[in-house]
Amino acid sequence: MEKVCIGNAMLAGDAAFQTKASTGGGIITGIAAADVLSETINDHFKHKRPLEMYNKDVGSLNRELMIHWKLRKYFNSLSYEQMNKLIEQAKKFGIEDFLNKEGEMDFISGFIGKLFKNPKFILMLPQLVKALAF
Repeated sequence: MEKVCIGNAMLAGDAAFQTKASTGGGIITGIAAADVLSETINDHFKHKRPLEMYNKDVGSLNRELMIHWKLRKYFNSLSYEQMNKLIEQAKKFGIEDFLNKEGEMDFISGFIGKLFKNPKFILMLPQLVKALAF
């Protein structure tokens, strides 16, 4: 959702479509959005900052959610066989141990950065780049 604040009407969480397309979850992202919204409202009353700044303030969360949406769209485009091949390839590179150590379900951009930096996963970069560009 592009605008989550118009005038003095503001949305957060499920009402603002701030849920993860990858899992359907939204408790953590909803809490994060509510935290940003409360700071925006606080700044409005204390410093006369426009409420519409919430649209900008929540931008980093919305970018995180866009990554989830792109990954979901990419995975949905794969056939059953392609998905199995991707999972098997990831297992060969040790993705399970990596996910246990570095995985982050809710704020995935940091996890993806760590994946890009790990030499074990260099051969998987084309698939990851394709997924994020999808």
